[in-house]
Amino acid sequence: MTGERINQNYKIIRSVMIGECEFVMGENLKSPNSYVTWECKDGDNYFWGHYMSDRLCAEKDLYERAIVKIEFLMERQKDAEISLEIQPLKTEEILYTGKQSMQLDGQTGCVGYLKGGFGESGEYQSKWTDRWDDRRTDEFNENLNKVIKALSSKNYGLFESRETMREFEKSMPVSTFEREGKKAFGFRVDMGDYAFLIRCDSVKGEFGCFCYQSKDLDRHIEKAGQGIRFIDPHYKELFKITDGERIEVTTAWGEKFPHTCRFIDEYHTELDGNVYHICEFAERMHMNGATYAPMKEEPQKQKAKER
Repeated sequence: MTGERINQNYKIIRSVMIGECEFVMGENLKSPNSYVTWECKDGDNYFWGHYMSDRLCAEKDLYERAIVKIEFLMERQKDAEISLEIQPLKTEEILYTGKQSMQLDGQTGCVGYLKGGFGESGEYQSKWTDRWDDRRTDEFNENLNKVIKALSSKNYGLFESRETMREFEKSMPVSTFEREGKKAFGFRVDMGDYAFLIRCDSVKGEFGCFCYQSKDLDRHIEKAGQGIRFIDPHYKELFKITDGERIEVTTAWGEKFPHTCRFIDEYHTELDGNVYHICEFAERMHMNGATYAPMKEEPQKQKAKER
């Protein structure tokens, strides 16, 4: 900028450019607080003023603000250099991009999850929820921070805005799918000993990052691949369903109730959060005069898009 600049009767007497950001110092000897420092945008938009009466204090504040900005930009540049290996979510991994029971969280090595998005005015908001807080070690925190900072950088742009989230969806290897009537896209990032399963809704600008110890998660998914068995009271196998599918229980008086089933192990299953031994479930249904069968429904829509 050339020529004299004045803001709120303060004459701008110092200016420091850090990248595209400018910090300025103003002087007004008629004011009790004769000096001020501002951050300035476009040469005439002054904000975040620090007012003081001593010139040396004002000069110190000006350069301290500039140094803080330099350190921020250096840290952001370092984060942007983190290269992530992004893998589209497999169909079986989609099940683990939502809140689960403590039983399943325990078996899959879940640490917790970070949920957030962009508010009405577009500002980024997020909230962390612990599931097994003793797993949230310094090593985990370091790896989570690396992933989130990298995804927030201009290199990826996922967490910058709704617009950049949509661009990310178009340009990266992600899986698009529909779950419970809602369309979303997701991917997996492995960092250290941890797996981060990330699900996003680019229309609403919302996301969830579900964090696991990768060995425990992969081990459980492999075992769950054998399916969930249902038997009769005589221990004869009636049918098998895939992890996450539903059964329909018909009561003795003809009412029908759907139940989502999750694999626990070969002999246990979870129905809507309640864990049953397969023998216990069969005997209980028999005592109540109820029957059960797989739900007839369309398979989950899921398509990996390689771009």
